[in-house]
Amino acid sequence: FDLSTSLNLSLNYTSSGSVQQRNAIDPLLSTQQIVSAANFSKRFTWGTLALGGNRRQNLSDKSVSMQLPSLSVSPKPIDIAKDVTWSPGLSVTNTFETNFPVSPIPVVVLPGGVLDTAASTRDSRTTTVGFETPLRFGGFNLRNSLAYNDRQTNGRTVIGGTVRVPDPTTPDPTDSITVSQVTVGDFASELNWETGINLPTVFRGTWKLQPSVGIANATSGAFMVRNRNTAGNWVRQGKRFSLGMTASPTFFGFFPGFGPIARIRHSFSPVVTWSYSPAAPINRDYARAVALPGQPLRLRSDPTQLVSVGLSQNIEGKSKRAANDTSSVDNARRFRILGIQTSALQYDFEQAKLPGRNGWRSQTISNQFQSDLLPGFSLGLTHDLWKGSVGVDSAKFDPFLQSVTASFAISGGTIHSLLGLVGLAGRKDSARSTEAPPPSY
Repeated sequence: FDLSTSLNLSLNYTSSGSVQQRNAIDPLLSTQQIVSAANFSKRFTWGTLALGGNRRQNLSDKSVSMQLPSLSVSPKPIDIAKDVTWSPGLSVTNTFETNFPVSPIPVVVLPGGVLDTAASTRDSRTTTVGFETPLRFGGFNLRNSLAYNDRQTNGRTVIGGTVRVPDPTTPDPTDSITVSQVTVGDFASELNWETGINLPTVFRGTWKLQPSVGIANATSGAFMVRNRNTAGNWVRQGKRFSLGMTASPTFFGFFPGFGPIARIRHSFSPVVTWSYSPAAPINRDYARAVALPGQPLRLRSDPTQLVSVGLSQNIEGKSKRAANDTSSVDNARRFRILGIQTSALQYDFEQAKLPGRNGWRSQTISNQFQSDLLPGFSLGLTHDLWKGSVGVDSAKFDPFLQSVTASFAISGGTIHSLLGLVGLAGRKDSARSTEAPPPSY
């Protein structure tokens, strides 16, 4: 081992989880997980290698989740030519789950009509492999990635979705009940390929326009799949092109200050994204493979023309120079009075053409507030914009506050920083340091 190599181990062992759960006074101890982990990392001249794993056991239901191995290989960018750079990356993860309870608990009809409602568990394995191969040549960036996912489940498994079947307890054929399908196991594999190209940025110093051209899947889901619906055979969907454009300009406004603040600057940074994908047919075999029980096959993917607008604002202040500051260098302190991050709103012009629909795609909007006047303070507000489901004509625009999150931390150093912002603490200039000692509390 040397400076480029590290090994971290964490081992936790409990001889009897039930005893710990029964005798623990702290409720967090009675519901916690027993976690052990090992991680190895090595930096080479060509890149970085990370290998690790972990094991988690739940005390309440004795379920175990283990990740082994977790491999990540991150080579350094390879300069193929003067203006051509390749930046590959590989990741492999294998996850095991044992004794996981099935939810909801399936009801099994035994011989003689007896119902077996005993709780059951399942075991599963999930393997994921990701390979990134981005290639940059000049001002063009070619995105290219492959992702493989394989899942296998043993034990009672509730297949997603429900179906309506006739009610056997009534003679009326119109009466029906909702049931779930249960199998003794399940499997699925997915292989996805994504590619596209980012064109050189236009108006780099002003509007910062970033055009892009991509090749996307015809519908949501992986490019190739195999599962129980395909009898283990691979089926694939088609591809369709996509166009995109992102603009991220920054506007500035300057205002006179007040009190200890000499000047105020307001930066206004919207991020506008436009994307378009045409309609595309969906292979019937693929539609059958991804359809949930009881749902009709979806054989066409609608076009999309989506506009997204997000916003970032910063109101910054510049403090006045001290009366005894005679240096030629402007050492006035600059700080953020208020920063506001607003989540993006989305509108789909193609969706607005459908009967009974409008183009809005965002159900909520959130704002995050931060300030250097209160270091460590953060306030988040989330508003639900619609009374009803977004995107339908029956929904009414009626914003209401859905959630509030806030965090705050203060210390003696924080108080001293606050005093410095308003000019009560000492200052520094290029010729000497006259910082006053922090006040006592």
